[in-house]
Amino acid sequence: MAISIFGVIGEGQNTTEAVSRQLQGLGNIEVVINSPGGSLIEGLGIYNLLKSHGGHVTTRTVGAAWSAGSIVLLAGKRRVMGGGASLMVHLPAGEFRGNVNDLAKFREALDVAGRQLVDVYVAETGTAREQVEQWLHDETWFTAQEAVDAGFAHAIEGTITNTATLENFDPRQYRHPPASLVAQYTRRAQPANYMESMTAPHWQW
Repeated sequence: MAISIFGVIGEGQNTTEAVSRQLQGLGNIEVVINSPGGSLIEGLGIYNLLKSHGGHVTTRTVGAAWSAGSIVLLAGKRRVMGGGASLMVHLPAGEFRGNVNDLAKFREALDVAGRQLVDVYVAETGTAREQVEQWLHDETWFTAQEAVDAGFAHAIEGTITNTATLENFDPRQYRHPPASLVAQYTRRAQPANYMESMTAPHWQW
């Protein structure tokens, strides 16, 4: 039985509630992932649901396991990257509105979320905490082979392209998007003010 996590986590069927319903009565499952990320809370919720599922869980990235999508990938007992798939990790971020006291609380919440992420990545990849923290700080992108080498996945199977992820890809939301994806984005969209908009602030986990 397969469950799909396609698109933004926290939207549509990519929520803790929806995945919980889909898991009812299932044994061994495969979770197919192609996600640019989304809600960290929902990503962690889906991760915990899959980790506690009674059957064997295989997670398979067929395009992107970026941001919160990488958390879902790590829930698998067996984790697979498609031949052209990619993975990305970065620090938590979010939109803020309030006064200076609220800002301090907001920063504390982001710090807590960051520590949660590091805990999961360290536990699942076996990588040293200092290295994981550096990956998050740098916004690190991994090819399929690099994801396997870093412990995020166990194997590479098949050959796919990332075209399915471009619908949700906006390089302005990332600090260091791969040049190949930026090139595809500019060919697809090319807004008149693209170069100016690349410098505008964007927040996303």
